[in-house]
Amino acid sequence: MKKTCNPFSRLPILIVILLLFTLVQSCKKDDTDTPANKVPVADAGTAAEIPVGEETFTLSGTGTDADGTITAYLWSQVSGPNHAIITNPGSTSTDVKYFEPGTYLFQLMVTDDDGATGVDTVSIIVLAPVCTETGRWIGTYATENETPVIVTDDTFIKDGIAQLTNSPWSYFFCSMQLEIPSCRVIDADSVRLEVSLKNPSTGVHAITDYDAGLWLQGSADTAVAQYIGYRPEFTKFGLMGAGFYTTSDLLYVFENWTTVTLEANNGVLTTKRDGVITQTTSYSGHTIGQLKHINISFKGSGSIDWVKLYSSNSNKLLMQEDFNTNGASNVHWY
Repeated sequence: MKKTCNPFSRLPILIVILLLFTLVQSCKKDDTDTPANKVPVADAGTAAEIPVGEETFTLSGTGTDADGTITAYLWSQVSGPNHAIITNPGSTSTDVKYFEPGTYLFQLMVTDDDGATGVDTVSIIVLAPVCTETGRWIGTYATENETPVIVTDDTFIKDGIAQLTNSPWSYFFCSMQLEIPSCRVIDADSVRLEVSLKNPSTGVHAITDYDAGLWLQGSADTAVAQYIGYRPEFTKFGLMGAGFYTTSDLLYVFENWTTVTLEANNGVLTTKRDGVITQTTSYSGHTIGQLKHINISFKGSGSIDWVKLYSSNSNKLLMQEDFNTNGASNVHWY
């Protein structure tokens, strides 16, 4: 009997051979594949506070790589009150200098032998020096065409009152001024000055028109509320440099103790008597700057019972003087 040739009779064998070849090639491919590189891990160290008076501090970090080695380190500053100097940014540890009080954020970046990077940050707080200076009141007598006479607080603080009564002239202006210590950094554009004062029309040292004024002297300009008894053309309200104006709303004789307020807040200047607004104005586009002096002025011998300074933003009491120490300033800062 003649045999018939069936082309499909060997198909199973061919399929088996093909599957074996594919499996062998797959194994060869698995043998040659490289595992994915693992990203290195950076550790910038622990957050710290730097004591007052330190000239340098040290950043110290590490880097690890699970499947290789760390080949490079790089320190950089992310944020802070000024640009500090990182002396050796390519090292695991480096000194930092030329910094100011405030909070800094530094970053450590590590690079592995495959070019991958990892980062970490650390916060460093540089503490501000503690301010112990309080300031001292000084007094000034002035009159036309004469050199002003400056006196110390032992001559005008007595029995809980500050009053300048020893002018060398019968017709005079006077003022009591507190210089703000340089370590007291206060924004004069967000403060409220309150003063309990009087300047009556009767008495040995009463001089018409019985002026009384509050002044906030800043690094950029001076805010003023100048009250007067009778002549509106001699009132003053606003910023001396940016422009002030006169107003009859500031005509008043302080016969009795009155709380007078001068407040700067969000570009608006306001003055009050016993909590009632007498005048307000915008000084948008201008600034008073850092507070340098507080000044209370009179024509004749006005009296001050107490002085308080608040933050306009938080209403926090910043400073108080009650004049309760005879012959000496006793300024309290909070």
